[in-house]
Parts: sequence; C-alpha cells; structure tokens
Amino acid sequence: DLAVLFRLNAMGDALEEAFHRAGIPVARSGEKPLIHRFPADILWRFFQVLQSPENSYYRERYRAVAAARGIREVTDFGAFQMTLSPHEALETALEHHRISPETEEARRVLDRLRELTAGAGPDLGAFLESLCLDRGIDHTALPGDRVALMSLHAAKGLEWPVVFIVGCEEGLLPLTLYGETMEAEERRLFYVGITRARHTVVFSHAARRALNGRVLRADPSPYLSHIPQTLMEPLERSGPRHAGRAHKQLTLF
Repeated sequence: DLAVLFRLNAMGDALEEAFHRAGIPVARSGEKPLIHRFPADILWRFFQVLQSPENSYYRERYRAVAAARGIREVTDFGAFQMTLSPHEALETALEHHRISPETEEARRVLDRLRELTAGAGPDLGAFLESLCLDRGIDHTALPGDRVALMSLHAAKGLEWPVVFIVGCEEGLLPLTLYGETMEAEERRLFYVGITRARHTVVFSHAARRALNGRVLRADPSPYLSHIPQTLMEPLERSGPRHAGRAHKQLTLF
C-alpha cells in the first residue's frame, strides 16, 4: 500500500539501510532499466545523437558507451533519414553497429526493443520516450506487507494508494548534477512518479544533500512550483531521532 520512489540508486541504498535500521519491512526492486542493458544502452544513446546531432553531451555519452562495449562508433548518419520508422531505424542501427546479441539477456533486451518499436508508430521520439521509461525485462511484483522501494524508472506501470517521492530537489529532479540533461525526460519521470499514487503523493526535499562524498546545499525542485498550491498540504519537518536500542522488525499492518 506504500511506495518510496527515488531518482538515483545511491539514494535507494541509503533509504534501504534506514528502513532496516528502523525495523520497517521493505522490498527493493532490483530491476535495471532497459536503457542500462546491452544493446539498449548503446542504441538509446545513438538515437539521442540522431535526434539532436548538435548536442555535445549526447555525443560524449554515445562515444563512452560504444568504447565501453567495444563497438565501433557510427559517424556517418547518411543511412538514417528522419523519415525512417522506429523499427527501420532500430534494424539499421543494429546493422551499422554490427550488433549480434550472444547472450540470453541481450536477446531478451532486443526482443523488448522490437516490441517497443512496434507500439511507437512512425514517431522516433515516441519510441525514445517509451524506451527511457521502460521498466525492463525481468520486473516482478514486489511482495506485500512491506514498503516498496524503487527508482522512478522502475515504477512505471505500478500503482499504490500512497507514494513518497524523495529527493525533490534542484539538481536531482531534474537531474542536472552531471551536466546537460534531457529536460523532457526528467519531466516525464516526475509525472510517472506522481501518477503512481491512487490517493496521496508525498514530496520530500532536504536543505542539504550528501552525495558522492560532498555535502551540497539543496533547493526544492522547480517542478514543485508547477503544482497548484490548492492541491498541496505542507508537512512539518520531524526532528532527529535519538540513538537507542535496536528496533525489532515491525509489520505495516
């Protein structure tokens, strides 16, 4: 009945540890988003370059993934006309990158990519939207009687009565800490998080955020200001908990 959604895996690690310390039953989804699996990872980065060839960030990320995978980078876009359907673009990209999945997981990823192209119609942009939000190939339902803990990516298609979206801070939502970002994708992720709640969604943000060995000053996410104030109810900040004896495992009900 309750889910906690986060933007970065590092936040998920800290949250999972905090739940365990508090004795609150938690089940974390280990699903890796489709775009982090081969060959979806390199194809997604390539299609970003194809759509926005002047974006240096997209080019750098594409080159990095290609180098990490040992795949030859495509520099001649002549075969990729914008009139190509997502299915045609996918098959052409596979051929030009000489990608031939050799593992069962890679074959399943490719099958999922082809399913997404079939549902995207003629619009490559729609295909990229569905690709970046897809939960992957092996997502399973989380067991009940515990808090569901997962990334915003992994939450697509699931619903709970109450949803907490943590880290609603500038730099995290939208994620800009690492340079240029896909603003439209970040907005969609935030929308995905909100619409996972059937009744209530709770947004949380911190004044300071410890991340990657640094403590950063954090301002609320600009996305929060886009929500009508008539729909919002402020919650008081709770004080720090004092250290004490270890808590036993508790039930949610």
